[in-house]
Amino acid sequence: MDECAMGEVCGPQRQCENTPGSYTCTYACGQGLRKTSSGSSCEDINECEEQPGVCDQTCLNLIGGYRCDCRRGFRLIGMTRCVDIDECSKFRSPCSHGCENTEGSFRCTCPEGYSILPNGRCKDIDECRTFQHDCLEEQECRNTQGSYSCITHCPAGLKPANNVSCTDIDECAERLSGCHYTQTCTNTWGSYACSCSQGFRAAGPSHPCLGFQYVEEPRTRPLPPPRRARPASHGYPTSEFQEKLLQKFYLQNSCQAGFEYLNQECKDIDECRLRDRCQHRCHNTFGSFVCLCPPGYRLNHNQRTCDDIDECVEQSVKCGMEEVCFNQRGSYRCVAMPCPTGYQRDRATGSCILDCRRGGVSCPPGVNYAHILAFKTASLPAGIKANQDLVRLMAYDQLGNLVPQTLFTIIENETGVQFRIRLKNGRGILRTLQPLVAGQEYKMIVEAVSYDEREHFIKYSTKFIIFLHISEYPY
Repeated sequence: MDECAMGEVCGPQRQCENTPGSYTCTYACGQGLRKTSSGSSCEDINECEEQPGVCDQTCLNLIGGYRCDCRRGFRLIGMTRCVDIDECSKFRSPCSHGCENTEGSFRCTCPEGYSILPNGRCKDIDECRTFQHDCLEEQECRNTQGSYSCITHCPAGLKPANNVSCTDIDECAERLSGCHYTQTCTNTWGSYACSCSQGFRAAGPSHPCLGFQYVEEPRTRPLPPPRRARPASHGYPTSEFQEKLLQKFYLQNSCQAGFEYLNQECKDIDECRLRDRCQHRCHNTFGSFVCLCPPGYRLNHNQRTCDDIDECVEQSVKCGMEEVCFNQRGSYRCVAMPCPTGYQRDRATGSCILDCRRGGVSCPPGVNYAHILAFKTASLPAGIKANQDLVRLMAYDQLGNLVPQTLFTIIENETGVQFRIRLKNGRGILRTLQPLVAGQEYKMIVEAVSYDEREHFIKYSTKFIIFLHISEYPY
């Protein structure tokens, strides 16, 4: 007879086993458990020891089961498999420049000419200071961002050719000679020579050519400097006194532009003595002058004023992944503008946006953005005085419309200089309270809180991080 078929003869949590002429009651063990040798109790099965390789990496035994874990840099797929995490493909790369994924980790890389820092950022290698350049011994090594340049210095009268050798400067063609305009300039290697026409002579390179020329008629007549017309002679030899008067008359009326008659000769006029010739610096030349601009500027087409060079655009400056090229007057700088965790970069504006649907925060009805982090840069000329407007701030909704009900507040200012925000037509205007120092940079944070026009609840919140640069020059 099978006593076990008669019902629960062993009671709860016990198992009935039929035997010839009788039956026995033993413990019923669940999944991951088994009976002890005596059969009177259950014991755990250590799957990690009894099933080597049940997990890809780490096996943790549990009562009645086990759990597979993965090392740092891996993630669990299913119950047992570990796969590598590609840190470089994340929205926010852990590196400022290049990122190379490795098994269970990653490695930050830098472009050629840069070295990696412990924090993963890249630092320019000064090839000139570390002697990692191939400039010639007679050349000057000049370090640049990510590279270097070899500068060839040539002696007077020569200029660099292909930045390797020197070539002659044609002082005559480039109007750099010191010859008087009545003299003939002849270029030579590294120099030049001044000469007069036959029958004329001069006291030196910058002196006029003077003299007499004998013609077929039995009389002499004084000749003016070359290329200048003069009245015909009277048909008879002139006296020495008359000749001096004629020379003085013709010289006074034959000086070209840029010269003045002085001490019986045409002297160069130093136009740079006159004020306001050039915006930056005036350099006098023989018979004229040129205006010069500081580094980072170029001469305007009017040949007087200086225009800033936008290196970010013209030189295609490449900054780090979380950096933006900030063009400054006369220079540029890569400014770090990282987005906080949970924010996304708006490609159109460069702002960081916290989306309500992804940020896990609550927003008013019809609003998708919980918070906006905007960056503002401005490079201003020297001479900024107190009570002067600098930057205009405007808060927009998600459709790009101006939100007029907005309050602006300076919440961080570590510059040591006082500013204030004045409101005008729903806009915040950053204004100075004291003069700004030339050549300095200022950074501050302004918070803009926008309210609903009807319900008066906070609808948008924008934070402006402002970078100001003051030029060393008033332009």
